[in-house]
Amino acid sequence: MNEGKKTQNQEAVADAEKATNDWSMLDTMINRFIQTPQDKMLSVLCGYFNKILVFILTKENSKFLEYLLLRRNGVIFDGLMSHIEHHSLAQLVIELLQVQIKPEDSRSKKITMYNSDGSDNEQDNEDQEEATLTADQVKMKEILAKKGNQVILYLLDQLSIKNNDDTEVALNAHSILMDFCENDHCFNLLTTEEAMKRLIQIVC
Repeated sequence: MNEGKKTQNQEAVADAEKATNDWSMLDTMINRFIQTPQDKMLSVLCGYFNKILVFILTKENSKFLEYLLLRRNGVIFDGLMSHIEHHSLAQLVIELLQVQIKPEDSRSKKITMYNSDGSDNEQDNEDQEEATLTADQVKMKEILAKKGNQVILYLLDQLSIKNNDDTEVALNAHSILMDFCENDHCFNLLTTEEAMKRLIQIVC
């Protein structure tokens, strides 16, 4: 009798966890966003898309970042780059790239992630923190860095002759890059060797 109740309780907990971690609706929304041609993308819908993702990022930070970076392998950045001329999506890029993945808190044993405030003390204990990152966190950090580098190079290209006179895209790229300069973490993305080489190629 007790075993039967225990099994039922375990099944109920498993079902509740499955429902809590069901990302099927978000999968559908992101897939449709990525597949939408540029001429069909409406600015007002981009604004709604921004608000939805920022809201989820605020309420379900850890789980949402795991979803975006591990389950979806950062594909959201590819979609955002293809529609970067929309200001709300440009702002979403900034929100996502400012995310910092921190090691587990020894007291709570939960993943602690937060949006960078641009303070100088974020890298004070970088070596110590890196040693305590979980395997998933390390992978997430690598994916975020890779996508961040791709975004930076893409934005720089929009200020070069590769941009076929699309002024709106160039202005958005300029705006995002200027915002990056005001944040320590994002500024580090701008000053990587590859980014600096691309910048020199553009201006010389």
